[in-house]
Amino acid sequence: MIEPEFPADESARQAAVEKYEILDTLPERAYDDLTSLMAELCDAPIALIGLIDRDRHWLKSHHGVDLSESPRAISFCGHAILTPSDVFVIEDARRDPRFADNPIVTDYGVVSYAGAPLVDENGFALGTLCVFDRRPRTLTDAQLTALKNMADNVMYLLERHLRERRLERATADLAQRNEDLQHFAGVVSHDILGPVNTITGFLELLGEDATDEGLRTDLRMLH
Repeated sequence: MIEPEFPADESARQAAVEKYEILDTLPERAYDDLTSLMAELCDAPIALIGLIDRDRHWLKSHHGVDLSESPRAISFCGHAILTPSDVFVIEDARRDPRFADNPIVTDYGVVSYAGAPLVDENGFALGTLCVFDRRPRTLTDAQLTALKNMADNVMYLLERHLRERRLERATADLAQRNEDLQHFAGVVSHDILGPVNTITGFLELLGEDATDEGLRTDLRMLH
């Protein structure tokens, strides 16, 4: 088995993966619908949407296998992200020295693979939309095209997720700012009203004193 190499821009690519804040999120129907559809279109028993993390292949959606992640070192998709512009195809892994003794082949009986990289607007391959089969396969041109097009749809979902997360943070930040402003207004109001009330009381006392003096003057005049 030959482990996949790391891209030359791996640190930037990893940052791009993390930017989407999708790792370790719960399953979502929108993604599961895509893997189910690709399994049907490609007549394949297994279809996955996965992101290549630092040392693992994490699955956002998995059709046909009960896995949430696997080591990056044994992932087919780790090889696929090295060619972001092409669908990475292995027609018979048993005859390929990179994969012949890979546990995915020897333990799970996987034979063929096709993966379309999930490429962001900056050209970073985050992971793949891929299909596996337990027999040698050559996908048709139409199937390969569908795989690439559906990978674009996965990126649309990731972009939407990112926008929603940013909106949530902006909404939470606005709510906090409003709360802080209300607190500040309360403090300022208290600080202003204190002196105002003192002045008002003082003026009232002056008014009472003036009234008392006037009353005494009037009494003297009566005498």
